[in-house]
Amino acid sequence: MKRLLTLICILAISAGLYAQVPQAIRYQGLALDAGNNMLANRQLGIRLMIYRGSPWGLLEFVENHSVTTDAAGHYTLQIGKGSPWLNQLSDISWGDYNYYFRVDIDPNGGYNYNLVGVSQFLSVPFALCAANGVDTAQNPGEMLYHDSTGWNVIPAGSNGQVLVYNTGIPAWGGAQLPQVNSLSNPILGACGISFFTDKPLDGGSPITARGVCWSTTPNPTIANDTACFSENAAGVLYAHISTLVPGTHYYFKPFATNSTGTGYGAETDYALPDGVIGLTSAVTEIGSNFATSTVTIIDNGGDAPYECGLCYDTVPMPTLANFSDHFPGISQASCAITIGELSSGTLYYVRPYAKNCSGTSYGSEFTVTTSFFICGISSIYKEHKTSGMVSPVDKNVFYGTVTNIPGVPDKCWITSNLGADHVASSVDDATEASAGWYWQFGQKQGYKHDGITLTQATSWMDYIGDPINWQPANDPCTLELGSGWRLPTKIEWQNVDESGNWTNWSGPWNSGLKLHAAGRLSGSFNILLFDRGFSGNYWSSESNGSIMGWYIEFSGIISLLTVNFKTNGFTARCIRD
Repeated sequence: MKRLLTLICILAISAGLYAQVPQAIRYQGLALDAGNNMLANRQLGIRLMIYRGSPWGLLEFVENHSVTTDAAGHYTLQIGKGSPWLNQLSDISWGDYNYYFRVDIDPNGGYNYNLVGVSQFLSVPFALCAANGVDTAQNPGEMLYHDSTGWNVIPAGSNGQVLVYNTGIPAWGGAQLPQVNSLSNPILGACGISFFTDKPLDGGSPITARGVCWSTTPNPTIANDTACFSENAAGVLYAHISTLVPGTHYYFKPFATNSTGTGYGAETDYALPDGVIGLTSAVTEIGSNFATSTVTIIDNGGDAPYECGLCYDTVPMPTLANFSDHFPGISQASCAITIGELSSGTLYYVRPYAKNCSGTSYGSEFTVTTSFFICGISSIYKEHKTSGMVSPVDKNVFYGTVTNIPGVPDKCWITSNLGADHVASSVDDATEASAGWYWQFGQKQGYKHDGITLTQATSWMDYIGDPINWQPANDPCTLELGSGWRLPTKIEWQNVDESGNWTNWSGPWNSGLKLHAAGRLSGSFNILLFDRGFSGNYWSSESNGSIMGWYIEFSGIISLLTVNFKTNGFTARCIRD
């Protein structure tokens, strides 16, 4: 940090002097750390000293300053306006001697100073010289320097120039301000904007910062908000600003900073879209516990929506504070959304909504009235969630229903296994989508097996020794499909088996239940899938002692009601009265 700060101090003294009475000298600097990183928005403690005759000659002036750098690491102070420790500027005989300027800095804002650099005053503000007896003409911007025989005038320089000391004579030269290109090809959104531009010319000094500054008023600078440029593989600079307010008018300017200062490109301005999303909706299906509607986005409000859905309740004008279902990750202009687990025969108020960066927008309200449940006609829509510790995965399923099954004609059944995507395509269908999930006896947690991987939310139980029947509090049919749904009893499985005269898997498959060979899970430390496509194993709710439970089993050669260890994972087919 010392070497870089010394350079900055020399340039600042040479290029940044001015004079007005009362006496002061304007001083500017750039604070960098040892890695050439700007010390932005940092409070510094600074001690300034002036020596006569040589860098370590007679000490004639000392004062302290406390300053804060800006976002680019710059700071400004006035020599002669700090906290005095030794003498005043007016005590210095500028016209009689050479003077040297020393800067000490505490980067932590205190008084633990470190030497930054010492440099000679190459020129002195005219007003200070005149106040101490140096009499010469001046024009705006001129400065004086002493060549050991007398005082000489340095004409006013151009904007951005610095003084260069060469063979004892100071002259204007050195680095210029960076030349910054205009912003081009903006990508405009409701909450942000992306800019592209070519790299700026450095003006003869390395660029330490480059980016875009902006404000809601014209002529923004780096004192306003800024965003840095990144560079892509083609050498093009780009910046994305994502913190803007929808519907607001902004002014933007590119900038670049080097040791001379900050240069700016041409200003441009844009009014951001308001972010309000235009929505329509159309109901496509209504069931006893669900309704499906297509939500169409007709205007994205200037920024791509990331979620659309339906909010609903039994009272008018629902919002997301009520109930809702949604379709995340929108990649098209419309999405079909089902709201489920509704009460049958009930009027609901529904509104479409969509979200983008600006917030939530709502469409017009409409109403739906769910039908009354009729087994064999009505379907059941279920949003399975792992949060209930029953479903091993999140998924949405439509379950068909059937009744008038011989042996239990007054009961209602679902037509696919619990957790299955659909009814099996054949008795030996070996797909996971048709098999559904597996349960150990008496437990509520289901397990999914895709043929390779077991998915579960709780650990597999290696031993179950409870003699009681499957309790309603753990019945997955009750927990997932609702009150009234349950696992079949032993007698109910026995009745359908005997009434259907089932002797092999043809009987279960050809019945209205469309039972198929979904296989089973078994094992201890390594849980394996067995016989999917070869045998069916469906639990009843009845225990047989401490470690066994009743179930129905069938294959290509048998169909019977029997018992097996409760630690096995069998499928579930749900029934209700």
